[in-house]
Amino acid sequence: MKIKSVLTALCCFIVLGSGLFAQDVIRLNTGKKINAKILEINDYEIKYHEYNDPNKLVFTISRALIKEIKFEYGKVIEQTEPGNDEGYYLNDHNSNVKINFTAIANAVTILTYERSLNMFSSFEGSVKINGLGINNNAKKDGFGLNVAYKIKAKSVFKNRGQYRPDHLLHGGYFRLNLGYNNVSSQLRFSNSNYNYNYVNFGLDWGKQWVLQNAIVIDLFIGYHYFGGSIKNVTSGDVRKDFEFTDGDLFGSDNTALSIGLRFGVLFGKNQNNSGKRR
Repeated sequence: MKIKSVLTALCCFIVLGSGLFAQDVIRLNTGKKINAKILEINDYEIKYHEYNDPNKLVFTISRALIKEIKFEYGKVIEQTEPGNDEGYYLNDHNSNVKINFTAIANAVTILTYERSLNMFSSFEGSVKINGLGINNNAKKDGFGLNVAYKIKAKSVFKNRGQYRPDHLLHGGYFRLNLGYNNVSSQLRFSNSNYNYNYVNFGLDWGKQWVLQNAIVIDLFIGYHYFGGSIKNVTSGDVRKDFEFTDGDLFGSDNTALSIGLRFGVLFGKNQNNSGKRR
């Protein structure tokens, strides 16, 4: 009789225990846990009702607020930002080469190589060739180098319900620049030859459009500081204060405005870096 009572109590415990633990658990970033029955999951939110709610009222919560989801059958999902899945970008080209269209009209050719570092940033390196272009009234020649770090200005997801994020290299951005330029010039209507060199550092804001995973259009404007000197080769005079126009930079009194419109072509396989994009 005692054995039968023990077995009956054990069966009741198992049934009640399975009911107690047969529930999904949502753990929020704040540490709060919600015992729930999850009804639906999409890229942006989760729909659920509280496990012990007899009315089964449906609640919706943003996935950005969730740290972890544990399902009743034991599977655990550690939540990440929906757009941070590198699988979205596997078919995107991760590099491009651009030419500054507006600089050419100022007798300067600027070629830029850009490569994505991850889904939020990229690296740029530029070569500036003074004198190669049109409207070279100042008879300029020389070279310049520039490196830059670009950061996307907004979330990879633009609109709710969007099937996938924009291209890996598409979107608004901020760009930190560091450059060096060395230029020889003969001023218009003057027989004096000048040589000037300077280092510039600044911040650009712009937007880059990617068309059909093939073509790039990049428009930007920015503000820079510069320091250097100019030498009158004819007289030997050297000054620290000078002004210049160098393709995408227009400077005087140690400050400069940057502006440009660039066109480029995409290449490179993002699949090769998919394992590194964490």
